[in-house]
Amino acid sequence: MKLFTQKQVAVASFLGSPVAGGLLMAHNANATGQKNKNRYLYISVAATVLLFAVASVLPERKPGNYILPLCAAFAMGYWYRRVQGDLNVRFPESSHASWWWTLGIALIFAIIMIAAVVLSVLIITTFEK
Repeated sequence: MKLFTQKQVAVASFLGSPVAGGLLMAHNANATGQKNKNRYLYISVAATVLLFAVASVLPERKPGNYILPLCAAFAMGYWYRRVQGDLNVRFPESSHASWWWTLGIALIFAIIMIAAVVLSVLIITTFEK
């Protein structure tokens, strides 16, 4: 069984949104037979919505705007450590999942998030006319 690490969850959350990190955590929960594995997806989707809501009220083009994705990545890493940090101890036979999978999932979610932002901007500008 291959499990994603805290670092992989944090990187996926930084590059692809908390949903990408939540998907990796849900995979770990599924691989280890945890109950309520969908809660990782629900909570990470809610975190992503909250992230976009906060980002929408931030001033444009300020140097500190990159801090928001960093905070999300640190929060996902902390959440992983709290709820899944002992997986390697409980499942010593497991190996680490591939970084290629981590980066691929993060890239897919980054593309989805960019498409969602572009689509929402297009819809908003269409209704403003």
